[in-house]
Amino acid sequence: MRKEDTEEFEVRRRMGMRMLARGASQAEVVRALGVTRQTASRWAKTLAEDSGSWRARMRGHPSRLSEQQLRRLDRLVRGREPQEHGFAQYRWSVALIHDLIEREFGVRYESIPNVLRILREMGLFPRNGWGVSMIRRAWRRLESDGKPVPW
Repeated sequence: MRKEDTEEFEVRRRMGMRMLARGASQAEVVRALGVTRQTASRWAKTLAEDSGSWRARMRGHPSRLSEQQLRRLDRLVRGREPQEHGFAQYRWSVALIHDLIEREFGVRYESIPNVLRILREMGLFPRNGWGVSMIRRAWRRLESDGKPVPW
């Protein structure tokens, strides 16, 4: 998620939790802020557990790649082939971009799904097809077969 998106969502989260604290229904929050019912429900549950939680700081870890590094990654991958960067493969894969990130930026992601999330946010990887659950299943299958995991 880009920093701007995270900040916008944080503003909506605070507004939604304030609305709920003042007695608005979850449906009103959904309509007013354009969030899902599940999101409004999660906010209401959080608010019920801790009435001051709408003041909480932003959640989640900050991105390990800066905006400048993400732009550079986009230039390295989009419209280019892996061979241009010394890889033997003919098509980009999440695992290959995982290796490229480590080599170019010195940042090692322990989880392939994290790299997949970054690529999807950048528009470099399709949202349908190989989702995180499919990658996890493939990972478990490779580990259970005793074969080395390719990333």
